[in-house]
This record gives sequence, structure tokens and C-alpha cells, in this order.
Amino acid sequence: MTALHEARASNGLPLQGFVLRDGASSGHWPDGWVGSQLQFGFRTTRKARQLKLDLWAPNQLATAQ
Repeated sequence: MTALHEARASNGLPLQGFVLRDGASSGHWPDGWVGSQLQFGFRTTRKARQLKLDLWAPNQLATAQ
């Protein structure tokens, strides 16, 4: 694992609610952007009824890149 990969993995995603990060994450950058594949682990500290992901993509991504 490279130092850059290690640094990115330790910079977790912003989680809200009764959850804790669980393990490393990959596929995201500190500025909030993610790649085509995102992986992260979390565990709940209370029973969960739903999981909500708030995602947004610019209109420019509708065209082939």
C-alpha cells in the first residue's frame, strides 16, 4: 500500500447519525468527489431502519467521457 493510498483510506467519508467508520475506504478524494467505484465500511451504534446516500453528479457527466 502506497503512502498516498494509505492517506486517502484514512480520510473517511462524512457519515451522519449513529454510525462509525469500520475499516479503510477507497475510491474517494478529500474534496468530496468519488470515482466510478466507491468502497467504505461502517457499523451502526443503534438499530438502523434505513440507509440514505445523498449523491449528486454534474450535468456534464451525462455525456461520454
